[in-house]
Amino acid sequence: MADDAGLRGWAEHPSDVNLGRDNVAVVLYHPAMLTPIAIRETREVPVLFFQVGDAQHLPYTFWQARHWAGSSPLILLGDKANRHYRGLEHVPIRDFASSVPRLRDSYVHMSSNSDEFEFFCLARWLVIEEFARRTGLREFLYLDSDVLLYETPGSIARLIPPCRMTLAWQGPQNSVGGVVSAGEALIRDAGVLGEFCETLISFYENREAVDDAQEKFAEMIRNKKGGISDMWFWTLFASQNQQAIHNTWDPLKEVHLDINIFQSGGFRIREGLKEIEFRNGQPYGFYEPTQRWVRFAALHFGGASKKKMHHYLGRPSDPSLTYARLLERTRKGFGLNKASFSQIFPYPGIPKTI
Repeated sequence: MADDAGLRGWAEHPSDVNLGRDNVAVVLYHPAMLTPIAIRETREVPVLFFQVGDAQHLPYTFWQARHWAGSSPLILLGDKANRHYRGLEHVPIRDFASSVPRLRDSYVHMSSNSDEFEFFCLARWLVIEEFARRTGLREFLYLDSDVLLYETPGSIARLIPPCRMTLAWQGPQNSVGGVVSAGEALIRDAGVLGEFCETLISFYENREAVDDAQEKFAEMIRNKKGGISDMWFWTLFASQNQQAIHNTWDPLKEVHLDINIFQSGGFRIREGLKEIEFRNGQPYGFYEPTQRWVRFAALHFGGASKKKMHHYLGRPSDPSLTYARLLERTRKGFGLNKASFSQIFPYPGIPKTI
């Protein structure tokens, strides 16, 4: 494993693990993990989550992922507040955050959202990139922690044409428009994350670019309509790398990845969310332009809609859900649902220019 000589805390098992013909994995161990993860050259697509702190919806996210992942590894880049979840390989964020201080030193807050929230959303990609690079994880499915999975990761990967990674925006493949989401992203070449991270760090280290952005977004921030976020950077990155990125928003196909459940995108809405009908444990939405039902491989919740995730599990009578529901109520009762990125990285306060 000469190419990973810089790994700290990881060790390669002395013998490879045979997973079948032409399917050999290198098994990596980390002291924080309960069991090793076979993550190289396997036919299974690992699923990667990133979460700081605990949250009331997490038991449902992880229960649903375990249900559909099959033999695909589930990896959680997290902290001590969420290391208790079953069926996940928990990896401490701290162990893969060497580049976070570089972003922190140059970051200028330009959003009506809180500085900690926006910095967290940006810094997570630095951690994910370092984890993938140092462990040799070349292909994986990244899911936001408020995404419910309804398809095996391998099946999702087979639906995607050749590309380096996927993103999602409401529009045609050859025209990046609106806001680009990375909440459900299939990474086929982890090197693309390194390019993205260099793009965002280089932006903040470019004083002229930052000054121009402050002027451009000043009115938006005053009106509390957002500003610069990781989605803004993904939109920029996608527009500059269209040949390498596949847009997964395509409701004309039989299986669709949802950008966000409270955004219509042409689907029928009921009480502020997409109207969902379950068939054999899988969700369908009614796409009004074609007047047909489309199956979702994943549903992406956000904001207040996370409180309703337990209504969308597809198999509500499954006995194993008892544990998930009990855990959710326990976390809620003890108030253990707040995340704080600054508790992990207690650097000086983020400068507020606007």
